[in-house]
Amino acid sequence: MNDSICLVIAHANTNYRKRLLNECLNSINTPIVLSTNYPVNEETQQLCDNYLYNKNNPLLYKEDYDKYNVIYNYWKLDSNGDKVTIPFEFEHGYAVYCLIKDGLDLIEKLGYKKVHIINYDYQISSDTLNDNSKSLDDFDMVVYEYDKQIYGVNSYCSGFISSKLEHILPFFSQFKDLESYYTSGEYFTLLEIKLKKNLDLKNLNISKNLFDNLQENNKLNQEGLLEFSKEK
Repeated sequence: MNDSICLVIAHANTNYRKRLLNECLNSINTPIVLSTNYPVNEETQQLCDNYLYNKNNPLLYKEDYDKYNVIYNYWKLDSNGDKVTIPFEFEHGYAVYCLIKDGLDLIEKLGYKKVHIINYDYQISSDTLNDNSKSLDDFDMVVYEYDKQIYGVNSYCSGFISSKLEHILPFFSQFKDLESYYTSGEYFTLLEIKLKKNLDLKNLNISKNLFDNLQENNKLNQEGLLEFSKEK
């Protein structure tokens, strides 16, 4: 495991998120790079080997959806039991993309060959990290695939990915700003969908696993989509 490192990404701006982040960091048995766009205290920094803070948090707010010809909605049932479609207040895909990019750039300079990318509200067991590190001796990447019921098309989980650095870095070097990320000719696209479409075009040896299988020994997506990133 000496050639492996974990990249944890976070926006821990509430006590609950701070607790999730610390639990995530404490569950890891490799060196850690923490990449965040919200400052963390010294105690949390001590849980990491390297700490990156970038105050930029490039969210796409609903007022700008039309500018890029995109839409991001969710639905719920109203008091009459009718389905109501509501736009998300913001879309955070590019903000997450930038946190990962910053971390991968540092990891490349540090000289590590294998990286596990972990979202702060995941707790990945030592067994899973060890197994994935061993898998990367034979595979270029280990991914966890959502079925079509999640986003309407097959996609890869962005909350946990294991990869040889050389194979994941090109995707996270592709988009330079909000405009290039969201102006892709697709009305609805998420990081998880972009990730799958991009990687599937590459001639990579990918170990593909079902996301449901990852849930057996790990804690995943404890925060939830609606709660991520925007400070209240």
